[in-house]
Amino acid sequence: MNQLKIALTLAAALALPASRAQDAPTRLAGPQGGEITYGPVAGAASPAAAMGATLRRLHDRFGARPELDRVVKTADTGSTSVHFRITPAQGPVVAGLVVVAPGAHGFESAVLMDDATRLRTSFPPMARALGAAWHPGPAGGGDGGPRNAPAAELHPVTLSDRSASVGVAPGWRLDPHSAMGTILAVGPQGEFAALGAAYTVIDTASPQGRAMQMRASGLAGTMYATALYYPSGRPLGQTFVDLTRLTSQRQHTPAAPMRVDHEEPLAYRGGMRCARLQGDGGAMGSNVPARFDTVFCVAPSWNGTFMAIANHVAVPNAVAAQQGNTALAMRDSFQPNQAVIDEMARRIAAPGIAQIHEIGRQAAQQAAQADRNRIDSRNAFEAHNDRIDHQGAVFSNLMRDESVVLDNTGNTHGNVSNSVADQMVRNDPNRYSIVENRDYWKGVDY
Repeated sequence: MNQLKIALTLAAALALPASRAQDAPTRLAGPQGGEITYGPVAGAASPAAAMGATLRRLHDRFGARPELDRVVKTADTGSTSVHFRITPAQGPVVAGLVVVAPGAHGFESAVLMDDATRLRTSFPPMARALGAAWHPGPAGGGDGGPRNAPAAELHPVTLSDRSASVGVAPGWRLDPHSAMGTILAVGPQGEFAALGAAYTVIDTASPQGRAMQMRASGLAGTMYATALYYPSGRPLGQTFVDLTRLTSQRQHTPAAPMRVDHEEPLAYRGGMRCARLQGDGGAMGSNVPARFDTVFCVAPSWNGTFMAIANHVAVPNAVAAQQGNTALAMRDSFQPNQAVIDEMARRIAAPGIAQIHEIGRQAAQQAAQADRNRIDSRNAFEAHNDRIDHQGAVFSNLMRDESVVLDNTGNTHGNVSNSVADQMVRNDPNRYSIVENRDYWKGVDY
């Protein structure tokens, strides 16, 4: 599941003035299930050592090695987080997050975990509870400046087509066009979220993609005429900005310029290349200064096309401190129903595939007709030349006073003068006969 931005959800808590580290880890029950553990990591002299010690505790507790998904580092707090999944020999699969941060006396860690099947709903409340209870950081820390507000309480909403669900904060509304695994939402103060936003792109870096682009002008009314054409292999930040701009142009919708100023590579997901992108802009249809935070993934190009997907939130600068963590928490809660999406894709793709097949059938028919036309043209040309050659031979024999004589003994033709031909036929009519003009042999008589 997509819990990548929990590091930012916890940023406020990690930046608050510290309380003195406790001597032993504290364990709490999650508000809606799950378990929260936090406290100092004895003897840890680095984030890596603290992370290793915490993961070993999990290993010892469940008797199985944690499978790690991706690591996120938050520069402003110095924290490091990693998502994990544990499959014990007995009992349900456990999933969650480990966070390590500098403490007053070394390093501290926190663990949020639950049954993997429940984590999507139990995780946001656990994150808020941890933020309220855990305050690592240097003793007496805090610069007295403004702090980011914690995420608001979310209530789960599932799309009517069951293709995705998301936790929605008060005042946010879902766009009625949200469907097929994509959720569009607008916040009360100009915030914007596009979750599961998918792009299907014809890859102009491939021979097949370039061929499709060349044919697009002749395929009006098909998907090729309105497709996105873009080369694969470019930096993810550039690709995201460019595809967003091209999509807005295709849909004739306004889009404020976006600029990526931070691109952090993430672990591959299902073979897709991914990055966390941050920058200016991204509040769709608005020129209000805003900041966006996006997880963007691109699949490998195949057969002239590639797929990309974005989980994107943008918040106006004026309300970023108050609303930023809420937007990120909503994105963390986004959960696509892949089985439903796949079935929808098959149904929707069927007419397109049929259209492609029909285009192919028509193209094959056109090619066959063109072949027939070429053959007919060639035959007509050869027949025309044959008539000219035949008429030329007839005219030549007439001018030379000659006839073509058939020798039935050897079934051969030969030219002789008209007088000789007449004599031959009179002397041996069973053997010789004069050939009519229409019976001339091609390649022999002309």
